[in-house]
Amino acid sequence: PSGPPLQRPAMPPPNPAVPARPPGAPASGAAETKAEALAFKVMRLNRPMFHTSTPGVGLGLATATANGSVEQQPISPAMSTSDILAFPPGFGNIYLGETFTAYVSAFNSDVTELRRLEIRIELQSGTKRAPLLDHHTQDVIASFGPKAQADFVVEQELKEPGVHIMICIASYLDTNNIEKKVKQYFKFNVHKPLSVTTKLHLLHRSVFLENQIQNVTKAPLFLHAIKFEPHANYIRTDLNDLQPPQGAEEEREQEDEEGSDNLFGLETMLRAGDVRQFLYQLTPKDPLLSPSDKGLEELGRLEMSWKCAMGEAGRLHSLVNLQQWKLAPPQDIIVAPHRVPQAVQLETPFTILLRVLNTSPVPVTLSLHVGLDLTGALVDCGCDNAPFTLPPRGETKVKAELMALVPGLRAVNTHDIALIEEGGARYGLSSAIHLLVSSPQEPPPSPHSSPTKAPPS
Repeated sequence: PSGPPLQRPAMPPPNPAVPARPPGAPASGAAETKAEALAFKVMRLNRPMFHTSTPGVGLGLATATANGSVEQQPISPAMSTSDILAFPPGFGNIYLGETFTAYVSAFNSDVTELRRLEIRIELQSGTKRAPLLDHHTQDVIASFGPKAQADFVVEQELKEPGVHIMICIASYLDTNNIEKKVKQYFKFNVHKPLSVTTKLHLLHRSVFLENQIQNVTKAPLFLHAIKFEPHANYIRTDLNDLQPPQGAEEEREQEDEEGSDNLFGLETMLRAGDVRQFLYQLTPKDPLLSPSDKGLEELGRLEMSWKCAMGEAGRLHSLVNLQQWKLAPPQDIIVAPHRVPQAVQLETPFTILLRVLNTSPVPVTLSLHVGLDLTGALVDCGCDNAPFTLPPRGETKVKAELMALVPGLRAVNTHDIALIEEGGARYGLSSAIHLLVSSPQEPPPSPHSSPTKAPPS
């Protein structure tokens, strides 16, 4: 059928009162977010760093002109506070053992008044959360007007390396009497300034503790004090030969009486990557060191304190115990040298006194055995090898009679002298014995003796 052609209806003109939605704006009907009325700003309080650019004079840069004179140029705020000092970048480097200090500012950016403002600040590490500011130390602010500002200074000693997060929390009532909360997070990393390597050496009846301290920062550190605090079961002997400067002997003696272990001289500065070694001897108050004694496992702790280039102080401590080391399994019977002569004469018998300790809960029957070779430098002079019984936790003394046949420095090894149990178990010396053997010398001639005359021919 014929008829007029279909026409497309005309589109209505756009409404000029409704603007087009810009890219990224929420769709029609979606709720728009409103910025919080309260915000926090945080600035770390730390000392400036040394500026490493071309040195100048005063607070400006010194430049040379064509005629050779020096001209003072004003300094740019983006460069540094002076030719020597500069602002740290951002939070700067934060190290373990230092005290972190921050300036926190809470600001009301709204045009309305906030009521009952309560602010809390916490520092969270990998294992715990420490309060820096809470309602116990800060009163509730009843009225916090528009553009008002509240400032706080918080500090905390850093005892853990790794990531730390400072959490600023605020709660308040708005104009509609609705409680609102604001949280802001500020993250920073705490680095280790020192690397401590500990080595343990068991010798005779003592523990020798070697500590290697390395500066792992990129700036020099100045060691203030290195001190090892022994456990109550040990006596410490400091083997570090650090000479005091001239004229400070009396001051050093006074500090030693007070228990101070301050360092002196060039040994105090650790450049980046430098290593210092410290050696201590620990002697148990019980004359015999037994690794099986649980009371002797804890040796003590190494305390370290230092200062950075601008005087920032830091301190750390490191615990040391015998469980950190792979020691030989303890024996039920311990045979240790008790009295050894410092020097012996050639072909002259001498006595070595040994201390025998039974650490087992049962009595043990033992006999002394000397296994020295008859053709060696040291020989047995007929020791008493009669068996004897040692009660549980008991001790006794036994003698070994020896004689030296070759002069020089000689050793009695741990397997040369042993105690043999009835069941066949063998217990050797806990440490080797070293002896200095000297030859007998002829007596010098008397000054009053007359020289021998030759017989007449």
